[in-house]
Amino acid sequence: MEELVKVKGIGTHTATLMKLVPDLWREYEEDRARSVRTKLDSTVAAASYLAPFYTGLSSEIVVLVALDASGGILGAEVVGEGTPSNAPIDVRKICEWAIRIQAAGVILSHNHLGSGNCRPSAADADATRRVGLMLKGIGVRLLDHIILCAGEYFSMADNPAFSPLLEGLQHRELAVQKHLIIGKLPKKRPPESE
Repeated sequence: MEELVKVKGIGTHTATLMKLVPDLWREYEEDRARSVRTKLDSTVAAASYLAPFYTGLSSEIVVLVALDASGGILGAEVVGEGTPSNAPIDVRKICEWAIRIQAAGVILSHNHLGSGNCRPSAADADATRRVGLMLKGIGVRLLDHIILCAGEYFSMADNPAFSPLLEGLQHRELAVQKHLIIGKLPKKRPPESE
């Protein structure tokens, strides 16, 4: 806000409105995504569905999407909020929400800020393994862990060395996969006025 009001012709009301635009856009996209019973039948569909949750944020968050047995979305929930460089993944909160919404499967996601690097860290891999193991114990499948950043996404389900983590298994080949598959989010245009 302080930087915006220094610009000639921009007062506090204009600066406030400009600061609200990313939040308003995110709320609009989230509401639009929830209003249609969408099926997530591909990684790009899941990443595209999740992208609005991360629009305009200045910290990392963790979002969980619950799916029914046919891949239809039951709901999405922010299950962790953190700092610009870290977001806590609370396994208990994830399991409680998955049980409450009666999910057959879930997609875990979080964002990486700043660097534009979607590559998972060792902590990301360990958290995925822990979540996968706990969900497996309650009969819910961890279908993917998607990391979003700067118009790109990384899917653990699409990267063979990481996919065993989704089932809670240890995997020693993580360092072996030298070429990670990182996808690009499709470009979206703002809605046209009616």
